[in-house]
Amino acid sequence: MLRVSHIDSRELDQEIYKTLWTKFKTIIPLTRNKTEWKLFIDTIIFIFSTHYSQLGGGITITYGSQLSNLGFRSDKLSMYILMVLRRYIKNRLSTHYLDSPLYKKISTLFNVLDLINLTHFIRNHGNIYYSVLQRILRVQPISLDTGSSFYENSIYSGLEYENRQLLWNTILELLNLTVLPSTIQYFHYFQLKKNQPEIINNKDNKLCCLCNEFPTNPYKITCCDGIYCYLCLLKSIEWKHCYKCNETKGLKGTYYY
Repeated sequence: MLRVSHIDSRELDQEIYKTLWTKFKTIIPLTRNKTEWKLFIDTIIFIFSTHYSQLGGGITITYGSQLSNLGFRSDKLSMYILMVLRRYIKNRLSTHYLDSPLYKKISTLFNVLDLINLTHFIRNHGNIYYSVLQRILRVQPISLDTGSSFYENSIYSGLEYENRQLLWNTILELLNLTVLPSTIQYFHYFQLKKNQPEIINNKDNKLCCLCNEFPTNPYKITCCDGIYCYLCLLKSIEWKHCYKCNETKGLKGTYYY
């Protein structure tokens, strides 16, 4: 649960930074120094959404970690480097040294180490560091016993909603595959049976046995050589009833011409 809370906490924090930065850009269109402006906005968000407590040896709590009942055993500066300053330095370096072979090698090496660390984080219950920088700064996530059940209730309510959706989908699928086709077949059988004498008494055998109109793309049913429109023949086969001879089994059709 600690690793899941850690990932959720990270995603919530990134979402609030992204959302407020997008809002800021819509209010104040920026043409220059976007990286510096983003650092400024992220720093303001960090100051107001992160607080430090000396209880338990020093715990830093972010907006996302508080919702996830999670804290980090570190000082506020380390969290600032991990959450804000890291992105700024990475953007500046990629802007100025993007074509540098040395920068590309260091960036590739760091990404590989980050991937290895993330794989170890996912597979190993004892690994508590989400990234290499977090491991270097020794930012350790810990569960908070705050008595708040918001995070657990969110998970359980989501599972309950999914279970209800699965139940309703099963019921609808059952109705769609069993009850509904039988009801449609029963309804059409008795509705169209009223017009059946008129259709059967068609001596010229040139009208569709189902719609009693001149057949469109005519087909002949094999049981009695009755003429049907192509779509009417498909309906007759689906409803398992020939509307000329009342045959219900082995209905097939052949092209008329």
